[in-house]
Amino acid sequence: MDWGFEMFSDTDVDAAFEYSMGLVSTEKLPNVASAKVMWYIHQKKFDDASRIFHKMIKNGIPVVDDLFLVSEMLSSPTKTNE
Repeated sequence: MDWGFEMFSDTDVDAAFEYSMGLVSTEKLPNVASAKVMWYIHQKKFDDASRIFHKMIKNGIPVVDDLFLVSEMLSSPTKTNE
């Protein structure tokens, strides 16, 4: 069985990350949030990644740790994995 991106809908991914974010401590939220944004970056869906990133910070998740690294990837003129 191939576990590629096409096996999971964005709706499934959103639900999984929402559930995961409810399980971790506040200080770990930026790391889980960054993984969700990376889901889109790895598929080269940069507009979606940026939208999700800005939604996360609007919801109060601080741009620290892994989420800071993701913010740098999104602001790079030559997006990751192009």
